[in-house]
Amino acid sequence: MEFPPVEQLGYGLNMLTTTPLKVDAVIESIRAPVRLLDYDDYDTRPYEVDGVIYAVPKAIGVSADANTISSTFTTYRTGGEASFSFQNDGSLASLYCGVTGNASVNAATNKMFRNTNQWAFYCFYKNRYLAQLRNYGSLLQVNPLAAAIRRLPERFDGNDKTTVAAYKNFFDTYGTHLITKVRRGTRLLLAYYGGIPSGGEYDGSVKQQPHYQTFKNIVQYSNSVQGGDPQTAGKIIQDPSKYNEFQKWVDSVDSHASQLSGLVVTELWTVMELSSSEYLQDAAARIEAAFLFILNNPSVYKTAVTLHVESDWAEFGLITPSAVVLPGERIPNLTVISETKVNFGKEKSHDYYREIINFYVVNDGSPIDFYISHGSLAGAGRGTARIVMAGKSYENNDIIDNDYNTKWFYQAPVGGTPESFHLKHRVGGINAWDATLDAYLKTQREAEGQTIGHVRVGRDGRCQREEGSKE
Repeated sequence: MEFPPVEQLGYGLNMLTTTPLKVDAVIESIRAPVRLLDYDDYDTRPYEVDGVIYAVPKAIGVSADANTISSTFTTYRTGGEASFSFQNDGSLASLYCGVTGNASVNAATNKMFRNTNQWAFYCFYKNRYLAQLRNYGSLLQVNPLAAAIRRLPERFDGNDKTTVAAYKNFFDTYGTHLITKVRRGTRLLLAYYGGIPSGGEYDGSVKQQPHYQTFKNIVQYSNSVQGGDPQTAGKIIQDPSKYNEFQKWVDSVDSHASQLSGLVVTELWTVMELSSSEYLQDAAARIEAAFLFILNNPSVYKTAVTLHVESDWAEFGLITPSAVVLPGERIPNLTVISETKVNFGKEKSHDYYREIINFYVVNDGSPIDFYISHGSLAGAGRGTARIVMAGKSYENNDIIDNDYNTKWFYQAPVGGTPESFHLKHRVGGINAWDATLDAYLKTQREAEGQTIGHVRVGRDGRCQREEGSKE
């Protein structure tokens, strides 16, 4: 039987476009046209794990990793505070991110920490084993990689748009980093006001307060569960506030097969320097320079999106922290729009609507992750909501619990044409995207006025700004 980590080890990830928090999203980000770190899948040895004897390639080392960690509920008042902590404490990324590595990984994923946002983290994981490639420098597929690099402009010039686009396409095909380690086990990442991070105890009356209703309109969740009983895991994802379901899931993890719980990556240019090819060794600095330039000089993309509703209630929610929502031209009654969500109708009202809402997603051109939730058709146990973006349709007509009925979508491409917006001065530094996005949103507010921000449209059709902080 094939060893599960073979599905990831040796493949590439483009850390310029990957959101690192959810393992589900990271898996969808893997670049697999060619396994750049190649090894003989048939030169194997037997190895038993999860009660199964696998044929493990000899190029892969396996070690038991039986750590069990339940973190404290950690909060940060600003994205800058969270960023500083993650930059200075490498263990935080290991706890809360589905992909980790050295400083270049932290720099690339730092764009998610928008300074105006507050952050809260909780995780539980129980590792089973770690699989890693041995001597990966000698495993690099020299010929296909060298051929791809020879097709690039020989000199990287950040002022040449064609050159920058060519290197972006290269990274999107082969990745900026290569997967060299895989962790398997169980993992829960959670940020939710409920009982799980506090032993099942919380003040439920808070949810009836007006400020909590505002909080619901703007809060952004990145909940994920890997391993354990799949039915119980699904219940936690649909409603993360049920502590008894969390306890059932924890009790089930030892009796179920391990799942992918984390990836560790190494820079492509570092592996090139370790290879036997002098050409790749010489080209490594150019690849690194292109990565750093693209990272520190992001472009702004504004993609038109439509939400089609056939239900009493529906919601589009971003789970890519570096992206934001802006209102469009058509905002019907009973719509609430924040920087993270578009919400239409009223939950459990059983009032049927057929409606279209226009809005925009603004980001750096990376694929986005989002969810679509919907209610029913006047209580009939049916309902649908659909997103159309960049020429593709994403539909959720699933009935899961006939309550939120949430479906997740990962790595959805946005529009391919950047805005003609450039900062007067290149910002670079620790979070170039945050500075670029804030400057762009300022120009949009000046141009559009009160329709930019958190917007509520009531039954009378009037817009009201939603005030409050965002997690």
